[in-house]
Amino acid sequence: MKICNNNKLLLKNNKNGITFLILVITIVFVLILASTITISFNNIVRSTNKKEFANEINTLQKVIDQYKFMNGKYPVVSEEIILSLNDMNIGELKQFTDEPGYKNKEVVLKQINLVEAGVDNITRGVKREYDELDIYTVSESTGKVYYLKGEKFSGIRYFTLTDELKESLNL
Repeated sequence: MKICNNNKLLLKNNKNGITFLILVITIVFVLILASTITISFNNIVRSTNKKEFANEINTLQKVIDQYKFMNGKYPVVSEEIILSLNDMNIGELKQFTDEPGYKNKEVVLKQINLVEAGVDNITRGVKREYDELDIYTVSESTGKVYYLKGEKFSGIRYFTLTDELKESLNL
């Protein structure tokens, strides 16, 4: 009879062991699932931000081009901004190769007057008091629009509409 009680005792311990093992496996599964969902969500957010930036700068480029066509000049603030390219990596520098000052690592830009251009529905480039680089600029030489602060995606700061950004918009 004692043997039977011991068997029941062993069987009872075994059930607790199996239950604990199932609990651990379930917890590990839930953690893996949660981390996968988090990573996917972060990738979606990054992709959305990139498309939003590309769309905004593409729209602004079209508005600026149309303004220049209609008025013979760009809607700019009169003072020049000289952008130094010295601290940029190769991916960032490639965005300025069309500019006359590229070889000297200095590009001349002018701030876009968004009110004069009739643009009021953008999230960047509104020159907040705490961030002087948060402005859109245009090169009067090439007509390209640049976001002076830049937006960083995958380790590269984007200042203008590149071929990669155009692809994200399917342009």
